[in-house]
Amino acid sequence: MADCCLEKDRDLERLEENGTSWHEIIGFLAERWKNHPDNIQYLLRLGAQCWGELVFTNLEMQNGESRLYNALETLLSGTLEFGLVYHREHAAFLCLYGYFISAFPYYFPLTGDYDADLSFGKDMIRKAHAYSPPECPRRLFSVG
Repeated sequence: MADCCLEKDRDLERLEENGTSWHEIIGFLAERWKNHPDNIQYLLRLGAQCWGELVFTNLEMQNGESRLYNALETLLSGTLEFGLVYHREHAAFLCLYGYFISAFPYYFPLTGDYDADLSFGKDMIRKAHAYSPPECPRRLFSVG
């Protein structure tokens, strides 16, 4: 099993330090993952960036931003779908996306039932704990 932690991303750091806009950063991350779909770090980084923008920028509520909101939601859903097929036993994927889903289930096109989707996210976190190597933190996220 590969490392269960999200590695430092020097390319992303440089973009952020240079004041690159968030949508250009998302574009860079999406292109990099598209060119290297087998690299789970690229998948996780893109998912985390999309999720963070959806949650913290609140694009849905801003006039004229629905196109960007929809694009981010589509990218996030695409990374989830890919991960569920190719990384369904990878601790970092399960834990990170499990947290994303359990925190904001409505950003993911799962069942449409809030409680069922919330439960799905928590189950992903539980699985991550079962798969995680001993050196990874066991209590990264609470599944209460």
